[in-house]
Amino acid sequence: MKTFVALLALAGSAAMIGSASAFVPWSNPNGNATKFDWSNGGSDNGLFGSPTLVGGNTWVFFPSSYRAETVDAGFSFTTDRMSVNILAHAGETLDHFIPQPTWTYSIVGNGGVSAHSRLVATDLINGARTLISVVDFSANTPGSGDIHPLIDLDLIHSPPAWNNFNLAWEVTFTASSGPGGSAFIEQRVFSMLVPAPGSLAMLGVASLACARRRRSV
Repeated sequence: MKTFVALLALAGSAAMIGSASAFVPWSNPNGNATKFDWSNGGSDNGLFGSPTLVGGNTWVFFPSSYRAETVDAGFSFTTDRMSVNILAHAGETLDHFIPQPTWTYSIVGNGGVSAHSRLVATDLINGARTLISVVDFSANTPGSGDIHPLIDLDLIHSPPAWNNFNLAWEVTFTASSGPGGSAFIEQRVFSMLVPAPGSLAMLGVASLACARRRRSV
């Protein structure tokens, strides 16, 4: 039976400048979903928060302070990297990882914002092979909106099967402003889903002004 894993993300609250710190484990770093088990879950700075398992195969996260914000000729930088090991249950094949974040931004006066997303799957049993999907977004004119980047790690077309691997997702925000201006970009709650086969079309979200790159090693 083939399934796929998808991430959904919405935009965040509270300002913070990212800083390096020790790895912050989730409150539930190990657990069991209907189609897979997970272990060693956490993030570098704790901004992603900890997941709540809903409906057997859906994680819901509530990130804390995942926002870059600046006013009056300032600069802000916020980053975090989530990491978790995933083991598919017998008879299950995980064929896609599809993060679908929504980032909200605003620029008043002179300024700019950017977002950098890097999703990496690293096989834990077949020579540490990797798949990488990178998305970049930037804006430098006054305005505001929601950004829905389209990201896909296509596991099914990179055999052998990806049934025991590490998933790492890093998102970095920057914001800058000129004198008298302001800017922010942020991320809020997001979910990680394992839908039934055929649900991929239901999860499609158009990319807005995002450059997308994908490579495999």
